[in-house]
Amino acid sequence: YTATYVNGNIATGTCAEWTGISHSEINLDNLVDVVVGECCTVINGGAFENCETLSSVTVGSNVYRIAFDAFNGCTSLTSCTILGNGLEEIQSGAFENCVSLISIDIPSSIKEIGISAFYDCTSLNSITVRATLPPKNVNKYTFFNTNCQIYVPSGSVSSYKRAEGWSEYAERIQAIQ
Repeated sequence: YTATYVNGNIATGTCAEWTGISHSEINLDNLVDVVVGECCTVINGGAFENCETLSSVTVGSNVYRIAFDAFNGCTSLTSCTILGNGLEEIQSGAFENCVSLISIDIPSSIKEIGISAFYDCTSLNSITVRATLPPKNVNKYTFFNTNCQIYVPSGSVSSYKRAEGWSEYAERIQAIQ
């Protein structure tokens, strides 16, 4: 990973020691930007939880899971860029209470979006889900207290609108332009 702090200092971590990033491996004090590199496969539960200064995250293409509460309470997070097509799972509460997050683009590899994954992301105005099959575990709390439009592949709009959990958001689901 590469982490940038308010004062301009930069810290890095290497791949030889781990494949998942955890709360104990990175100093969250005054962290503003993090790039999770290609060696990381999991962003562990609570890894950046309540890091109120974090504004930008780039998730490497080898990350297949963003675990529960990974970014919960990151109230300054406005941008999360997911590279490549490796992400399969966004677990419950992963982005909960990220009240400044504006939009997110989720790759076609996604298979599961957990309960309350984007709960109370009050600034979230669009989410793009590129998977042709609706990811599992979505329910009425996944996008609770958001007004986001949900963009999906044009050939999948009706599938999403009928899918369990997704049907709660049928009026918001539309084709990717």
